[in-house]
Amino acid sequence: MPIRKLIQFGARQRFLKFAAVGASGILVNEAVTGLSLFLSSDITSDILRTNSAVLFGWVVSVITNFLLNYHWTWKDRMTDQIGSPFGTLLKYYISAMAAFLVQLFTVNLLATFFGWEVSKVLVWNLFGIGAGLMVNFRFADKWVFSRHGTMNYDLSALLFVVFLTGIKLFTMQHVSLVADEAYYWEWSRQLAWGYFDHPPMVAWLIALTTWLGGHSATAVRFSAFVLTGGVSLLIYDMGRKMFTPQIAFAAIVILNTTLLYAVGAMIMTPDIPQLFFWTLALHLVWRALQHSTLSHWIIGGLVIGLGLLAKYTAILLLPAIFIYLALSRDDRHWLREPGPYLMVLCAFLVFMPVIWWNYQHAWVSFRFQLHHGIGTPKTVSLRYLVEYIGGQAAVVSPLLFLGFLAAIGHGLIRGIKENNRAYLFLSVTSAAIFLFFMLTALTSRTEANWAAPTYVAGSLLLTAAYEQTWRKIKFAPLLAGLSIAVSVGLTLLAFIEMHASLLPIPARQHPVARAVGWDQVAARVAVHRSAEGQPRLIVADRYQYAALLAYHLPDHPQVTTFAPHRRPNQYDTWQRSALLSGQEVLYITNTDTLPPAVARAFTDHRFLERVDITWRGQKLRSITLFLCTGFSGSAE
Repeated sequence: MPIRKLIQFGARQRFLKFAAVGASGILVNEAVTGLSLFLSSDITSDILRTNSAVLFGWVVSVITNFLLNYHWTWKDRMTDQIGSPFGTLLKYYISAMAAFLVQLFTVNLLATFFGWEVSKVLVWNLFGIGAGLMVNFRFADKWVFSRHGTMNYDLSALLFVVFLTGIKLFTMQHVSLVADEAYYWEWSRQLAWGYFDHPPMVAWLIALTTWLGGHSATAVRFSAFVLTGGVSLLIYDMGRKMFTPQIAFAAIVILNTTLLYAVGAMIMTPDIPQLFFWTLALHLVWRALQHSTLSHWIIGGLVIGLGLLAKYTAILLLPAIFIYLALSRDDRHWLREPGPYLMVLCAFLVFMPVIWWNYQHAWVSFRFQLHHGIGTPKTVSLRYLVEYIGGQAAVVSPLLFLGFLAAIGHGLIRGIKENNRAYLFLSVTSAAIFLFFMLTALTSRTEANWAAPTYVAGSLLLTAAYEQTWRKIKFAPLLAGLSIAVSVGLTLLAFIEMHASLLPIPARQHPVARAVGWDQVAARVAVHRSAEGQPRLIVADRYQYAALLAYHLPDHPQVTTFAPHRRPNQYDTWQRSALLSGQEVLYITNTDTLPPAVARAFTDHRFLERVDITWRGQKLRSITLFLCTGFSGSAE
């Protein structure tokens, strides 16, 4: 902003009021930040402690600033507005989010160069508040408290996604990798067209981000933050074309309040790129239907192929699209045209290298996923079905989950009965993957995250159904507000629980506990590994332990598994067990004695050390180290 215009802003009476409110906000912010720094003195990480205090100070000061600005600074404009002040509050929070990002960036930049001491951080915070103040006033005057009260949903969606991405980066920068992430990180060090458990996309993305940013937890997860932000923006763009910008914005807000998308999407797994390419493919196919362009069918097929490179279940989008075409009276003619078939061909051309890799490896990945995902034929039982439905309700939140189901049903009925293309397209692509895993759950256990693509189109269905139909029903607004409040509450509780023990969850069952203590184990392993000259080969009895040790050891050595009668894994595909011959082996297990099958494979073994992992005053697990020699190559 030019200096001349800035001076003009400062000369206005409104800006003087805004500055006065800002001054009061500074006092509140500084007081709360200082109190938070004092009360959090037991947090050892300077970065975590500083940013947590700044965040808390911002939350409190935003509330006081809004109330003063609403009832004093822009009081004349508010009397002209029609409707509830809650819409204005939502816009103010978005504006404050942008200002807070500027503040947080300024504080971290100054602290990085000039020091993290408490007294200095408070000074850096003043500079950050000043920078954020100018951003906040600009948004407030031209948008939040504008006379017409028109909400720029495009800008709001972008700011919302940027803010969420920043919060995720901040929240997860001090949470170590969980076992699966370390396992995929191991894959990224040996790139291929396929792996035992999944296609290669997750490994490729981790290889890219760790090449750029080093082997930190943030670098491993970075593409997860970017791609989930992309999912939200794609949903918004598709929703504003199908319905209205208001419906589209509400959809991404509601979706990102759920545990599944707000918390689960911060872990780098194959589900993340699959979600992105699934959403992008929906976007492209809808454009193909709207504009009758062959190029969109072809590009959509290529994107579905990329989704198949992320996770095999992306293939479910293909039959879903054909089911939609068969049901839609307006789009049924596409079944007689080349577009959809070129889409299928392009998808499989992109996927062909994975098929070739599986052929070269005795179809190992396909066979594993068919057994793991669908299961062997069994007697139908309601046990897994109840677990599946309960899992979906837990990760989405119970009331919102019921809303999603109602919206899918509503969309199917309205789509067929009224020949509404948008409702039918969204409901069919939502229902396809949800019903597939519901049928699978009749015979085998399913994971809660497997049905995540359901809620991509489902979020638009839910907000469209509410805005266009349900809001007229008595008590519907109250129920909608309660649903969102429960979802937000559960998600915020999960975020807080990552850094503070609030819930009476046993330590061993706590989700964060899975990532705790492996730096301690790695430190002890390093001591025994470097003893007596030649480095010993590190071997674990499960792939999770092998991956976590490889990640946490300073030089990231080659680690392998040897565990007869355990679930096969990627280490078996690499055939690293051949390395055991003629070497001293440092064997890692969670049992007090060496497993009998492992003991039979060596001529000699002896106990070295037991490492107890504790967290928040509770024992999580014990890891035992053995020294084994004389590998015979047989566990019989």
